[in-house]
Amino acid sequence: MLQYLCTSPTFLWRFSLTPYRQAHLEGLNQQKERGILVTIGPTADLSQVFAIYQAASESEVRELIEADPYWQNGIWTEYQVKEWIQAI
Repeated sequence: MLQYLCTSPTFLWRFSLTPYRQAHLEGLNQQKERGILVTIGPTADLSQVFAIYQAASESEVRELIEADPYWQNGIWTEYQVKEWIQAI
């Protein structure tokens, strides 16, 4: 398994007002329970969201992101995925 860092620009107020929030959080919790999502959260200035995934491939991470209600409903409009190497 490899680890991937995902980043996406964000405007957090948009996330909290959406009718898709509950489904979004449920999906993330399922990924966390399955050991795929290591962690996720916004930067302190709320300008980006960072997530770390543990997955077999970059394409698996992209599939998870693009299946998220935030992506499917235009709340997330761009993202980057990079293989990440944990140093410690």
